[in-house]
Amino acid sequence: MTNLSLTLIKIVASLTTVTSLASQAIDLRIDNVRLYQAEQSNFSQPSTLYIEDGKIIAITAINNNKKLADEIIDAQNKYALPGFIDLHVHLGASGSNYGKEFQYLPVESHFNSNLYLGVTSIVDLFSFEETLNEAKQLKANQITPNLFYAGLLFTNPGGHGTQFGGSALEVTSFEAIDNLWQQH
Repeated sequence: MTNLSLTLIKIVASLTTVTSLASQAIDLRIDNVRLYQAEQSNFSQPSTLYIEDGKIIAITAINNNKKLADEIIDAQNKYALPGFIDLHVHLGASGSNYGKEFQYLPVESHFNSNLYLGVTSIVDLFSFEETLNEAKQLKANQITPNLFYAGLLFTNPGGHGTQFGGSALEVTSFEAIDNLWQQH
């Protein structure tokens, strides 16, 4: 074979590979969706959203050429929002009563209700080790919100959070705050 023939074969093989890669389907395409635009404080015109491996990889105008997708959803001009963040939760606490009638809410129920409401990240401000371990086990086996733990509780002596018997860093004076941060 001549050098020209080998070069042509390489070019054709390369183009075939590039073409096959370009025609692979995306995991999910959502058509006719209006996305929240924080910069403008409003929603977009109907758009197409492409998701691969659970991440948004492209957003295009609705009239652009569509890419192939394994699953296609017509959002019918409905709205999509980013995941919300709840900056103040107490895992395991039902929130209804912190007195002696306190009822423990299983972490799984807490996680599921957050996800149902569109909350994808939560900041737990104080939980017992047992509750945090339950959260870790759930995360290994199911979809959960992103959990950020704020650490040990800072409170005044006998203050909020200590009624459950957990340890807390008690702030007794302004001078004690720097020392407590070192323990945190």
